[in-house]
Amino acid sequence: MKIDPLLDYYAHIFFNIGSFVIKLFPAIAPISVNNFVFLSQEGFYDRCIFHRIIPNFIAQTGDPARNGKGGPGYRIPDEISDIEFNVGIVGMANAGPDTNGSQFFITLADAPHLNRRYTAFGEVITGFETVQQIASADSVTDSGYEIIEIKISNNLE
Repeated sequence: MKIDPLLDYYAHIFFNIGSFVIKLFPAIAPISVNNFVFLSQEGFYDRCIFHRIIPNFIAQTGDPARNGKGGPGYRIPDEISDIEFNVGIVGMANAGPDTNGSQFFITLADAPHLNRRYTAFGEVITGFETVQQIASADSVTDSGYEIIEIKISNNLE
């Protein structure tokens, strides 16, 4: 699969409790966006939960093993940019330089200490209240908090 970095890409992420939309940044992080789009279209993220939530910082998902140790079986490089990690920015989670795979996080508050250290590849543009609801849940292992599906499109609809 190969995305066109000149096109707009949106990820519509559905849960039983609601949904949100991420506007992806293909011109800024083409490898990460291509990877995310590919994994989404393959159903890799279906049934994933937000396995790591740090209040007022980040909510992390993208691990089918649900324990923070899973991934796609390969790594992709960092794509560091000048995007600031403000509320709602979506970044690649990793275990060190150039160890990105499938896990990603959404910032719940401004996190300037992440700037120029992680790959920013999107931003939540609608439905942030769903992200906040997940981040404040007592238990995110409930089926209501599982990703049902991620649909990729070139528009908001």
